[in-house]
Amino acid sequence: MSERTEISFDAALMMALRADAQKELDELPTPAQLKERYPDTSRWDARLQAALHKRRPVLKRVLVAAMTLVILTLGALAVSA
Repeated sequence: MSERTEISFDAALMMALRADAQKELDELPTPAQLKERYPDTSRWDARLQAALHKRRPVLKRVLVAAMTLVILTLGALAVSA
């Protein structure tokens, strides 16, 4: 014999969403894996500041253009997500 358990649609949806969220959280890389994949970028700020303080207008334009492209790309990705 099988028993039928009735639950509301909202409860079933909530259980499915929680299971899906837990699955995605389990697939995230660990902090150790993130450190292994991505380099240490803490010194980049100092290097960029030093480059900007020198009187190099071409470098400033290139850095501004690069940062603008990065911001536009992140904005496009945020909108499409």
